[in-house]
Amino acid sequence: MEETKVENKKRILNEKMQKQITKKDLIKFKNFIQEKLLPLYIIANIAYLLIGSYLFMADTITQSRFAQTQILLMLLNVIVIIVMLAKNKYKKNPIHMWLLAIFIISIISTFFARIPKIAIMGFQDRYEGVLAIAYYLSLAFLSTFVKEKDKKAIINCIITTGIIQCIYAICQVYDVPGIIATRKKVAQGFITNQNFFGTYMLLCL
Repeated sequence: MEETKVENKKRILNEKMQKQITKKDLIKFKNFIQEKLLPLYIIANIAYLLIGSYLFMADTITQSRFAQTQILLMLLNVIVIIVMLAKNKYKKNPIHMWLLAIFIISIISTFFARIPKIAIMGFQDRYEGVLAIAYYLSLAFLSTFVKEKDKKAIINCIITTGIIQCIYAICQVYDVPGIIATRKKVAQGFITNQNFFGTYMLLCL
């Protein structure tokens, strides 16, 4: 009888311990997700630029669809920025002043544009207006909230996609069968313009 009571006590104690460990694990997991959410979101943006460019080059989506999605992501970026600021996570950073200066110059340029619609949206088949600039600026602003230890993951993502594009571009130059290119024997990577591809390679370097 006494042995049964002792065993019951042990069983109850073990169950309590398991419940405590489970709660701690859930809290740790929740904190981990919250910490990694922003870096993962930024990586998702980079993946969109890479995959979206390739889909456009492969005629799977139109340039306007690619641009529209970019604008939606820009609005989502702004919402995320507002949430971050609302959580009192803002810290002074000189980079913010440069980003703000670029945005103000873009707005002034748009204000004095001969055709405001093109300045805002860009022209057909090349949607590179002030909204596209705002997207990249919002992404750059968000990246300043990322902790130092997590920045390495984003950098590795950029470099990895750069290596993939570099290999793809070499195949384009040598006209490898099955490799898509808008111009023959020209290195473009997944991007439809060799100048943009060159800029991306510089970014990776």
